[in-house]
Amino acid sequence: MPRKRGNLPCPSCGEPIREKALRCPSCDTTNPLQKRPSIDERIGLGGTLILLAVAGILLLVLGVWLIYEVVALGRVNPFLVAAGGLLILVGVASRIARVWWK
Repeated sequence: MPRKRGNLPCPSCGEPIREKALRCPSCDTTNPLQKRPSIDERIGLGGTLILLAVAGILLLVLGVWLIYEVVALGRVNPFLVAAGGLLILVGVASRIARVWWK
Protein backbone atom coordinates (compact mmCIF):
# COMPACT_ATOMS: atom_id res chain seq x y z
CA MET A 1 0.00 0.00 0.00
CA PRO A 2 1.49 3.33 -0.99
CA ARG A 3 2.03 5.75 1.87
CA LYS A 4 0.24 9.08 1.57
CA ARG A 5 2.10 12.21 2.48
CA GLY A 6 1.71 12.91 6.20
CA ASN A 7 0.60 9.37 7.06
CA LEU A 8 2.58 6.60 8.71
CA PRO A 9 1.66 2.99 9.43
CA CYS A 10 0.40 2.08 12.88
CA PRO A 11 2.97 -0.05 14.73
CA SER A 12 0.20 -2.31 16.00
CA CYS A 13 -2.28 -2.84 13.14
CA GLY A 14 -0.56 -1.26 10.12
CA GLU A 15 -3.39 1.13 9.27
CA PRO A 16 -2.28 4.64 8.21
CA ILE A 17 -2.19 7.28 10.95
CA ARG A 18 -1.73 10.99 10.48
CA GLU A 19 1.53 12.24 11.92
CA LYS A 20 -0.24 14.66 14.27
CA ALA A 21 -2.87 12.17 15.47
CA LEU A 22 -2.60 11.14 19.12
CA ARG A 23 -3.92 7.60 18.55
CA CYS A 24 -4.64 5.18 15.74
CA PRO A 25 -8.30 5.50 14.68
CA SER A 26 -8.61 1.78 14.12
CA CYS A 27 -6.91 0.12 17.13
CA ASP A 28 -6.44 3.11 19.52
CA THR A 29 -2.68 2.55 19.85
CA THR A 30 -0.67 5.62 20.84
CA ASN A 31 1.12 7.34 17.96
CA PRO A 32 4.87 6.87 18.55
CA LEU A 33 5.57 10.34 17.12
CA GLN A 34 3.30 11.97 19.72
CA LYS A 35 4.71 10.23 22.79
CA ARG A 36 5.69 12.81 25.38
CA PRO A 37 8.39 11.97 27.89
CA SER A 38 7.25 11.62 31.48
CA ILE A 39 8.54 13.90 34.20
CA ASP A 40 10.83 11.07 35.32
CA GLU A 41 12.37 10.89 31.86
CA ARG A 42 12.73 14.68 31.62
CA ILE A 43 14.41 15.34 34.98
CA GLY A 44 16.10 11.96 35.39
CA LEU A 45 16.48 9.69 38.37
CA GLY A 46 18.49 12.20 40.41
CA GLY A 47 15.88 14.93 40.04
CA THR A 48 13.10 12.52 40.90
CA LEU A 49 14.91 11.42 44.06
CA ILE A 50 15.51 15.04 45.07
CA LEU A 51 11.81 15.86 44.62
CA LEU A 52 10.85 12.79 46.64
CA ALA A 53 13.31 13.68 49.41
CA VAL A 54 12.05 17.28 49.60
CA ALA A 55 8.42 16.14 49.78
CA GLY A 56 9.29 13.56 52.46
CA ILE A 57 11.21 16.06 54.58
CA LEU A 58 8.42 18.60 54.24
CA LEU A 59 5.83 16.05 55.32
CA LEU A 60 7.99 15.03 58.28
CA VAL A 61 8.46 18.65 59.41
CA LEU A 62 4.72 19.31 59.10
CA GLY A 63 3.99 16.16 61.11
CA VAL A 64 6.40 17.10 63.90
CA TRP A 65 5.03 20.64 63.99
CA LEU A 66 1.46 19.34 64.20
CA ILE A 67 2.35 16.95 67.03
CA TYR A 68 4.10 19.80 68.88
CA GLU A 69 1.02 22.01 68.55
CA VAL A 70 -1.30 19.28 69.78
CA VAL A 71 0.86 18.05 72.70
CA ALA A 72 2.56 21.24 73.92
CA LEU A 73 0.01 23.89 73.05
CA GLY A 74 -3.17 21.85 73.16
CA ARG A 75 -4.55 23.15 69.88
CA VAL A 76 -4.72 22.09 66.26
CA ASN A 77 -3.65 24.48 63.54
CA PRO A 78 -6.00 23.89 60.59
CA PHE A 79 -3.43 25.19 58.12
CA LEU A 80 -0.95 22.49 59.15
CA VAL A 81 -3.60 19.80 58.87
CA ALA A 82 -4.58 21.09 55.43
CA ALA A 83 -0.96 21.26 54.22
CA GLY A 84 -0.18 17.75 55.45
CA GLY A 85 -3.40 16.40 54.00
CA LEU A 86 -2.65 18.05 50.69
CA LEU A 87 0.82 16.51 50.56
CA ILE A 88 -0.59 13.07 51.35
CA LEU A 89 -3.35 13.52 48.77
CA VAL A 90 -0.85 14.52 46.08
CA GLY A 91 1.33 11.51 46.90
CA VAL A 92 -1.57 9.07 46.76
CA ALA A 93 -2.98 10.65 43.58
CA SER A 94 0.38 10.49 41.80
CA ARG A 95 0.72 6.82 42.70
CA ILE A 96 -2.78 6.07 41.41
CA ALA A 97 -2.08 8.01 38.21
CA ARG A 98 1.13 6.05 37.59
CA VAL A 99 -0.65 2.73 38.01
CA TRP A 100 -3.66 3.68 35.87
CA TRP A 101 -1.82 5.41 33.00
CA LYS A 102 0.71 2.67 32.23
